[in-house]
Amino acid sequence: MLFKLNLITLSMIAMSSPIMAANFAVGNANMESVNTTNYECNRCTTSAGYQGEVAFAVGYNDVDDIHAGNAFGTASNGAIATVSGDIKYQGESGYRANIQAYQLGMDNGFVHLSGGQAGLYKINLDIDSINTYKAGDVQSSLWHNNGLLTPYNSINEFDLNKQREKVGLGFKYGQDFYGMFVKYNQEDKTGYQSSSLVSPNPINFGLPIDSTTQQLDAGLHLLGDNWLTELSYFGSYYENNIDNLSLPHTLDLKHLSVAKCHPSYCLSLILPVDCVCTFCL
Repeated sequence: MLFKLNLITLSMIAMSSPIMAANFAVGNANMESVNTTNYECNRCTTSAGYQGEVAFAVGYNDVDDIHAGNAFGTASNGAIATVSGDIKYQGESGYRANIQAYQLGMDNGFVHLSGGQAGLYKINLDIDSINTYKAGDVQSSLWHNNGLLTPYNSINEFDLNKQREKVGLGFKYGQDFYGMFVKYNQEDKTGYQSSSLVSPNPINFGLPIDSTTQQLDAGLHLLGDNWLTELSYFGSYYENNIDNLSLPHTLDLKHLSVAKCHPSYCLSLILPVDCVCTFCL
């Protein structure tokens, strides 16, 4: 009788073959021929102390295009120096601390600090600096002064970039059947973004950025063997310090177009102040 077997059939046959297994558990070890008279139990050694690494960098920056600052961490010319590192500390009593830093001394960098007792409490501090460069040596005939766009004979030259400085502080505590947390952070944003108006001819100018965002999160929880309850609060507050823009009365303002205000376009001179609070039970 003739028959054919393909590769799939052969694989199924191979997979259905009996498999032999061995148990190498410690309890099944043969200890009859082992001399254990000199053996003794010792506690595992703890890795208490400091460990980590720190890196220093020194160089010279010569930037022709401001976009290079997004990759180099700074668009400044001249000598530059930065420090990065990751250092951890562990105490014998269970206390732990950690410091992480990246490109300290540059326009873009961060430092994170945390410490506490394992399984009991933790405190952390975060500082971040983020600069985004879009265009350099931008020129406009309008100058901004306390909300007033004023034309002048000289040219206003500036960079289109956004500078963000963020600071955060947090605390977490938990023991037995209860726990709580509090976290606060604040972000300041400054710089310039592109905008334009028609009065009666199109004019480009730099729209100043000067805003602050604050965030506060807090909560308290109770837990049992088969249940959990939590009372928490999440609130944010946004304040735009550039709350209005105006032109001298001698100019005929027909239309103002502020650059993109996600998700649509803003056609108003009044910039809002928002406060959003959320309660969770």
